[in-house]
Amino acid sequence: MNELDRSEVYKRYLEEGVNNLNTTELLIVIDMLYSDENFHEVIDVTEYTISLFDMGISNDLTDEDFTNWLNNGFEKDEVDDEIDFDNIFPDEEIDFIEEYNNSKKNSQEQNEEDIEDDEDRRNDKIETLREDLLKLIIECALRVGNYDKVYPTIDKFLETSD
Repeated sequence: MNELDRSEVYKRYLEEGVNNLNTTELLIVIDMLYSDENFHEVIDVTEYTISLFDMGISNDLTDEDFTNWLNNGFEKDEVDDEIDFDNIFPDEEIDFIEEYNNSKKNSQEQNEEDIEDDEDRRNDKIETLREDLLKLIIECALRVGNYDKVYPTIDKFLETSD
């Protein structure tokens, strides 16, 4: 996401508050508020975001968004997964295409099994992100001396962490 998009999200946050922002935008706002050292607002927006996770409202975040956020940022280079058949030697091309088609057929058969695995991985990522956000609340609350937020958040963190 470029800087203009981030500033638009922040402007909407200032004008509309958190209620009309999706989860991805809320994470951007949290990042910007933290950068500005506006820790009181970081706590409020983070708590709201966690409540969305708890209610199961995080459908706008793709698996890639989770991975990027967990790796400290949203922007990643696009990967081109297209196969360039022009660079394959002619005598190997047929074998390669057959292997590719067979693997594609096998992957379609396993797709139903993989859906459940994907949901488990997504839930794990949501839980990891939730734990990171709880840690952020604890850090920000300690920075501003709001110990009333620290102890309940530590309890929540201990309940959810392994």
